[in-house]
Amino acid sequence: MIEPEHDAAADTADALQTATASVALELPRLADPPPDWTILTNVIVGGSTVPCVVVGPNGVFTIEIDPDPTLCALRPDGVWRHGQRVREPVKRALHSAFNLRRALARAGIDVFPYPMLAAAGAEGRLGRLQVLPPERIAEAVWGHPGLPLARSQRRRAVAAISHPSSA
Repeated sequence: MIEPEHDAAADTADALQTATASVALELPRLADPPPDWTILTNVIVGGSTVPCVVVGPNGVFTIEIDPDPTLCALRPDGVWRHGQRVREPVKRALHSAFNLRRALARAGIDVFPYPMLAAAGAEGRLGRLQVLPPERIAEAVWGHPGLPLARSQRRRAVAAISHPSSA
């Protein structure tokens, strides 16, 4: 019997689309932000979709979601699941922050977004990437000791992210 060819890229795209569509479900506490915070979902930056960008008094955050709900572990050399290193969500998280920084710089906004990855079971840092379980993302964002952003900087950042061609 001939097995149909398995399309891993389509599976990954489907999983990412499902994860992206369910940002409110995956990160429920982000649904009710404190005053002076703006949450943007499904932001297109550099040809890729960032599930969630949060702009607030202590900075700009890009939040990626690991589409696999299976528990993983954070080690000094990466995120691991079932004895294998999980590379794609980590790369996407770092890439999203980098692309958003470039887009904001083109708009004349000098802000370095903080990358975050929501991954089941993992908690800690991989370099500048903060990895947390989805239910801990909101408290990490609200309590992050980032550089303060003035209200005018936040408005400009939100406008540049929401309407990239007009910035």
